[in-house]
Amino acid sequence: MELIFQKNIFFQSTAFSPVEASLPMKEHLRECILRTIGTSEDLGGLRSGLVDLFNELNYTGLVSKQSSDQSICPYFVSLQGIIEQNLAIELQNGKVKNLIGIIHTPTPATPLCTNGDISEKLVDSSLLADNSRLFTVKARADIVRDFLDLGGKLYVVYPRGGLEKRTIEQQNIYHKILKNYSNNLFDSKLESSSIDHDLVGASYLFEDELGDQYLFSLRACQANAPTTDQAWSMWYGKVSESHIAQRLECLKEFLSSSGGPVFERSNNSQN
Repeated sequence: MELIFQKNIFFQSTAFSPVEASLPMKEHLRECILRTIGTSEDLGGLRSGLVDLFNELNYTGLVSKQSSDQSICPYFVSLQGIIEQNLAIELQNGKVKNLIGIIHTPTPATPLCTNGDISEKLVDSSLLADNSRLFTVKARADIVRDFLDLGGKLYVVYPRGGLEKRTIEQQNIYHKILKNYSNNLFDSKLESSSIDHDLVGASYLFEDELGDQYLFSLRACQANAPTTDQAWSMWYGKVSESHIAQRLECLKEFLSSSGGPVFERSNNSQN
């Protein structure tokens, strides 16, 4: 079945043959992601690098790159958006089960503080003349809403005082979106006053048809606070794999010690 989104589409998957659709979840998701990269007109010159990045991630389960934010951000955040949206599509199709996302950043998630425009102080000034990084900000404003529209559950985790670092306009947009998606979007202010750099990013737990649990997690910089010396990393695989389990346990320990949400399967409440 080919899905048509109500909002502007940045990454769109196309219909699959019965053979492709019958593949196990991880293999089918791989085909979805590669096809999305190959067919999206919006990715332009990023396409080849995204294919290489995803293939490395899919094969090894862990990718880390250290360079300038300008060099890394467009690839990592674009791939995050592609995976994020395809997970939500496959949740609706039944390939993915129990999809839970957590965005864990110093201030409430940038895509939820904008309606697609670049308002004052939404991003660092260094991004304003960088079309590739601005593209990821604008794209994910729609992608996160698609994720929610398609039934994904999302927690917005940030430290004490983080909301106040957003402008009043951005706070109002965020509160309106929380109200619009009250059934599956949850605000989670932590008791701690900061988030360790290694834990800034986003993470998604989900299951396949057999009940095996997977994690996709991103260590990144928020668009309003880029750095020049931090490694960007991605984890992707079954939680039974040691490097995936280690990342998940670090996240769970941090959230538990800071009064955050419980990051577990069958998580049906905000706390």
